[in-house]
Amino acid sequence: KYNEIPLYDKYKIKIKTYIKVIEGKLENGDLENSIPKLKGETMFKVKKKIVKRIIYGSSFKVIDNKNFELDLVLDSGIPIKQLIGGQESINPCLSDLLNKKCECVFFDIFDIILNCI
Repeated sequence: KYNEIPLYDKYKIKIKTYIKVIEGKLENGDLENSIPKLKGETMFKVKKKIVKRIIYGSSFKVIDNKNFELDLVLDSGIPIKQLIGGQESINPCLSDLLNKKCECVFFDIFDIILNCI
């Protein structure tokens, strides 16, 4: 029966993103100081409605002074490219935290953690 099927509303995802710094270069300490601030509550607009989601954790790997990888564990529904580049209103935004224009070149979801309602 339909009412016996567990429903999944919110779930967490683990993603890996490849990020390119468009304006400027990464300096020593940029990522170490900024990435921890990305953790916590994030807010953004969807159809004139404020939506709140949570970023649970993050880690990074520097490739060179213009590129790095960022691993995130977060709630579903967060617009990833917006979270990185900040073309539309989202708080926090990685580009704002680094004070450098960033672009999400690509991202991949590598795990989904389901929470039953």
